[in-house]
Amino acid sequence: MNLLVYGGCHALILKRLIDELGPRGRHHVTLLINFQVVASGRPFPYEKIRDYDVVIYSPIQNKGDYNTSFLQKACEEYGVPTICFPWLEWHGHSPGADKDWFWGHHGWYFPALVELSRDFWDCSAFSRFVRAEFPSQDVIQTYFADTTRRLKEQEKSFDCQVKISDFILDNYHDRRMFLTPDHPTLVLYRYVITEIENLVGTQLVASWPADLPELQPEERTPILPRIAAETQLTFVDTSWRSETQPLVTMDLDGFLALHFQAGRRALSQGEGIETVLATAARPTWVGSSRHSAADEGPVAVPIFTQVLMRRAAPVAGQAHFEGEILATLTDHPPLDAVPRNVDGWCRFRSDDWTFRS
Repeated sequence: MNLLVYGGCHALILKRLIDELGPRGRHHVTLLINFQVVASGRPFPYEKIRDYDVVIYSPIQNKGDYNTSFLQKACEEYGVPTICFPWLEWHGHSPGADKDWFWGHHGWYFPALVELSRDFWDCSAFSRFVRAEFPSQDVIQTYFADTTRRLKEQEKSFDCQVKISDFILDNYHDRRMFLTPDHPTLVLYRYVITEIENLVGTQLVASWPADLPELQPEERTPILPRIAAETQLTFVDTSWRSETQPLVTMDLDGFLALHFQAGRRALSQGEGIETVLATAARPTWVGSSRHSAADEGPVAVPIFTQVLMRRAAPVAGQAHFEGEILATLTDHPPLDAVPRNVDGWCRFRSDDWTFRS
């Protein structure tokens, strides 16, 4: 079967699944990424529609000649069947999260947490409050209702043959549906593929390996404890992952520390002092700046370790710089020694670290 799959990052995942897990030699998938087509300024290749057995697409609008209503019309003229699936986004696991620049990375975080942090001077107190009280019941219920309503409206207004809203509502208590508000879990991708298979009348994925990992693992938004309790989840998943640290999943403490320091740094910067997210670009060490006989020596730091630190403005040409570790974000056992052995301001090798702010 010759398929055209047209959409954003979700379309890419559907192609990967069919290409890598589909019956060998039975299907050929052409992928068109909508935002790339729009950005190119070139006309959509409607003349090629007749070459496909089925066109599978996610709807877009407000893009003029690139609106998928024109794609639907072209398919009807050529007699090519279409399958429309909604844009896969739902905020029920992360009410209040937004996508914007956060510590040098464009990703998901909670702006209200950054604002809230300015009411606290201690990260531990901030963390305790968030775990018990954030977001409020009203915020959770409002966001949950709104995101579900928007999804259902999209399914109806675009006449989507593949609908996911009922599946989400039937299953979100027991299984995570989205890693981030716009990145579904494997559970949901598998459901979408199954629904498409039912519509095309043939198998697109030959088998699903039991150990198949998540398909977009580079990002993961934690499900905050209050959200899990209010939405009556039967599982706990407070882990967090960002493209700034793709090899390691961070815990909730690190996630909250990022928000606390993001809100506090504007209030605590001194002249020549800045708060940064630092990543070890190679195995390195951290040593105390005190140079006293009581020092236990430098502490080894593995590659890709991430910490929040306050640092003095770097001086060009110097082999070392000084900084204060505010929070260790990466779960490396050797780093357990850092808070005990390295207090206050420390010395770091300048060439061993990269920074985001």
